[in-house]
Amino acid sequence: MFTPLTPRNVKWLYPASDPNNSAESLQHTTATITSEVPTPPENDFANQPSSEFMALVVDEIDEESIVHGEQLGRATKPVPVQLVKITTENMSHMAILSWRWDGDIHSSRNIASAVHLAKTMSIKYLFIDQISIDQSLDGDALIEKVLAFSTLYKTITVIAAYEKVDEAFKKTLYRPWIFSEMRLYRYNPGQIIYVGHCNQGSKHTPWCYLPILDPLLRPHLCYEFFKHLSRNWTGSYLDTIVHVLYQEIDMASICDFKFIMPPYARVLSTAYETMSRNDYLLTAAILCVVHARPSGPLLPSLEDMDYRRYRFSKARGRFSKGKVRYNIRLDGVTVANWEDWCGLHKSAHFYMLSVVQDTEQVILKALGLTDPEFLREYALQEEARRSCLILPKEETVPLPTVKIASVVL
Repeated sequence: MFTPLTPRNVKWLYPASDPNNSAESLQHTTATITSEVPTPPENDFANQPSSEFMALVVDEIDEESIVHGEQLGRATKPVPVQLVKITTENMSHMAILSWRWDGDIHSSRNIASAVHLAKTMSIKYLFIDQISIDQSLDGDALIEKVLAFSTLYKTITVIAAYEKVDEAFKKTLYRPWIFSEMRLYRYNPGQIIYVGHCNQGSKHTPWCYLPILDPLLRPHLCYEFFKHLSRNWTGSYLDTIVHVLYQEIDMASICDFKFIMPPYARVLSTAYETMSRNDYLLTAAILCVVHARPSGPLLPSLEDMDYRRYRFSKARGRFSKGKVRYNIRLDGVTVANWEDWCGLHKSAHFYMLSVVQDTEQVILKALGLTDPEFLREYALQEEARRSCLILPKEETVPLPTVKIASVVL
């Protein structure tokens, strides 16, 4: 039975009381955006073709119909949508949804939760990829629209909803495109609101070890969503790539990493075209460690996967008890190291991937990317590659305000 939705159906978990004062909160978000983000003519919303998208008209949406699949994807109740141009004057009345399907193609409790939250916040328009992006497009044309749409995660209020009853929450958050969206809204100068409906992302747990981004955010760390958000913001794309490699997470088209990591586009395109699946993904994973910190201990084992051009060979030397180090060789040349060791309990294994001094040069040579002009261009893009992999610290780019809410449907 669907519970009629009222503002009382929204419970603010962090902050513990309704932080909205809806108009005041959103006006503050807009003021922050307009005062802290430079908007020269070339970046002005009004001058960008990509600043105009179809959006759900929030007040005209019946959440119950979405839960029961009567609006999304069915002709009996057309979705109320409107073409909306984003300007600095109206952006306080809109939000973008980062989400996953949690029902069939016709229904979603995640969307219903987001719509109800948006109503309580006096948001008029909600941008959703399924509505805002022409789904009849394919190939590069579709990706181009997706990338243009993704810029909104950096600018307007973000509502995130990632829950599905029969799937592990972590598995959803490490999907490459969702993982990428989460990294994009690290740059948002406004607010990120996670809304849950089945106690996954909004689940409260007593304690965990994570890098502390900012003392003000420590209360968030007991919520599942923020645990993974913190790891995302302090890590790189390595985590999601390795989980795809290990087949723990599906990805419709693994060649899309060239869009997710644009500074590596040509390298990844060449690797995809000339290597086996596992070799390509291991190449992408190794590149992630060149500028980012060595991988943490939460990755799955890699040495038992099937590779064609890569080989794992045990390194000689003395290591601490229970630790094994492998040299990773590409076409016979060492390109990285892989460590495997037991924790205090023998059942707990930890792994770490690290690179050698000339890792990138070895990979480029193996891929045949030795043209002097390309190498010069590649060298000039070093900072772009670093910025792609390492998100800014809070003293450089202030953290967005993160809120957590739950909705009873």
